[in-house]
Amino acid sequence: MGVACTGGTITDMWLMLQLASVTLWAGVNVLDSILVHRYDKHPVNLMWYQSVFSVPALAVFAVTQNVHSSWMIALLLVGVIAYFGDLVFFKALDLIDVSITNIAWVILSIFLSVGGVFFLQESWTLQETIGAAAILAGILVLSLWHRHISSVKVFLLLPLLGFLYTPFYLVQKAALLGGEHIPAVFFWSIIGRESCSFLIPWCVPTFRKRILTCDARHHVFFHVLNGIVIVLFFGGTFSTAWAFAVGPISLVSIVGNVQPFIVLLFAWLLYHFAPSYAPRELLTAQSVQVKLVSFTVVFVGLALLAFS
Repeated sequence: MGVACTGGTITDMWLMLQLASVTLWAGVNVLDSILVHRYDKHPVNLMWYQSVFSVPALAVFAVTQNVHSSWMIALLLVGVIAYFGDLVFFKALDLIDVSITNIAWVILSIFLSVGGVFFLQESWTLQETIGAAAILAGILVLSLWHRHISSVKVFLLLPLLGFLYTPFYLVQKAALLGGEHIPAVFFWSIIGRESCSFLIPWCVPTFRKRILTCDARHHVFFHVLNGIVIVLFFGGTFSTAWAFAVGPISLVSIVGNVQPFIVLLFAWLLYHFAPSYAPRELLTAQSVQVKLVSFTVVFVGLALLAFS
């Protein structure tokens, strides 16, 4: 593939990569919600069954790609932290509509902006402050008006999820700025997360018993869905990294946060055409209106953060 390309081609490349990534991640969220509500509510169980697909795939990746990195330990560590973030994510899917859980990634944007100030010597401007306020306002509207966020304890799962994933992206960004190549950064951060998913249940008797006695393991479609989730997960993660490598970070970030709208679309399609496999999502007219208003306010806040 040639290196030189026109400005229009570069624009098309990062935009198409990020749109593909957002669509893949939306699919991951919807399928995970289906798994939680139709097959198994235990996060440790679901993550173990998914790691059965991901760990061998990562082993093949390590053999076929150059994954040497001086950032290996740091990337492994943030991958381990991300494992606990995913436990929170699956718990949130059990209690909150799938489109609303995506607000956690919006909160993550604020945490990353703050992290950039303290760890990457970036500046914090008045525009970023207004953007953060808009994001918080959109989240507040959603939490106060939407009846499925029933308590402060449930709502706090969203900022907790964003907080636990902040080191994951900060260290990845620092590694890329330090000259590390995408395959190595991708591999060491993901293998840290997936190794925990596979090994921790075997080390805790209670978790091991749950896996061995899980009723869902007898359903072929349960394993098919888990396999598809991993394929989409790898594709979304790598596409995002590639988009950041060839496109402007601010614009890539904005495009990435249209994900709640795509999740809402996927949920609506499943509700109408395959209701038995629809994820948890309240789709009354009032609920959809509230979600669209809050997502739009949040998107404006993200735009202010990114363009600053």
